[in-house]
Amino acid sequence: MPEQLTPEPAHPPVIPEPVCEPLGDSALLFSWPQLEEPGVEVVVQAAHRSLLSGRDPAVRGLVPGWSTLAVHFSPLEESPSVLENRLRLQLRRAPETVLTAPRCLRIPVSFAPEHALDLPEVAMSCGLTVSGCIAALTASVFRVRLIGFAPGFPYLSGLPEAFHLPRRATPRLTVPAGSVAIAGGLAGIYPQASPGGWHIVGRTSLALFDPQRTPPCLLQPGDEVQLERLDLVGGVA
Repeated sequence: MPEQLTPEPAHPPVIPEPVCEPLGDSALLFSWPQLEEPGVEVVVQAAHRSLLSGRDPAVRGLVPGWSTLAVHFSPLEESPSVLENRLRLQLRRAPETVLTAPRCLRIPVSFAPEHALDLPEVAMSCGLTVSGCIAALTASVFRVRLIGFAPGFPYLSGLPEAFHLPRRATPRLTVPAGSVAIAGGLAGIYPQASPGGWHIVGRTSLALFDPQRTPPCLLQPGDEVQLERLDLVGGVA
């Protein structure tokens, strides 16, 4: 399991009034178009935690996105308009709810050449040495913005600007499970072996998705993540 750090105390933000639209016939989509980064990130996570903390019996699932929050429900059990009004009231009261500080997790990563296939090329593109790249990546604090693409795949913001590179010109047919990769200003970790076009800069042995685990995804939206070199935590880089 990843090492869990003790976060600094967090003060829950005031959640502005959202825009709400139907998402099919069994979901509502809340958004905050008046907000920009990084404010919208904070508000989406605060809204997610608020609705989780006082889960409405009509709600079947909550899916935080990059700048939206989808609320799934059964239309046979509740009117969308009635549910929307209840959820809006709950969001207005969010500062009075218990909104915990984000989990802070350290992910052990091997940056060995056989695990960091694209690191030399990334270093050249960034104007850094390989050691400089590793130092910059392990000094960064990432935030899980959403889980998508594949079960357990975290989209991580917080990548230093020097690493904002386009996807590989030629995607790989197979990216090994656990690969830490970057592309387009984001970082991510592949939970399973799959095709992919991101630049591979390391690998972790942690299982990011396990259907027998509760919850099955190791990382959750809102978590803070730091990468830690395996040779600094008892392994071999």
